Amino acid sequence: MAEFIAFRVHFQGEDAPPFDVLTVDAADARKRAEIARPGEIVRKVKVVRAGGPFPTSSISSTTGETP
Repeated sequence: MAEFIAFRVHFQGEDAPPFDVLTVDAADARKRAEIARPGEIVRKVKVVRAGGPFPTSSISSTTGETP
């Protein structure tokens, strides 16, 4: 079974908040973000390292949203 990695997807536009998701790779993170926020353009996908800006245990691997 593949290990889940925390990703933060950034969108174009100053008012678009980032989308946090646990998934197996950056391509899947991008795909989930595009499904969750149709019509928004993905600018970049970044790995969130341990001790990063949000606790990885609080991210849903199914919805990608933080509680």
